[in-house]
Amino acid sequence: MTIILILLISIAVGLMLRKVRALHHLGKTATVTVWMLIFVFGISLGSNKEIISDFGRMGVTALFVALMGVAGSVLAAWGLMYIIGKNRKK
Repeated sequence: MTIILILLISIAVGLMLRKVRALHHLGKTATVTVWMLIFVFGISLGSNKEIISDFGRMGVTALFVALMGVAGSVLAAWGLMYIIGKNRKK
């Protein structure tokens, strides 16, 4: 609940500050930060002996879930683009 509240507050602040020119570079900064978090998370997972020992058992299931998540996202994006494109032609 705390994370959602922080996200909503930050969205409101972003809306209020969207015309501040100095903040327009934050998109690139956020991307770099996310990549760094993923890298550090990978290091953390790689150093955990329990996770690595169960990786073979969990790996196939995790791969399947990840692939289905990506497939669902692609289908949803395709469907949305189809609907938006259809509405723009009218």
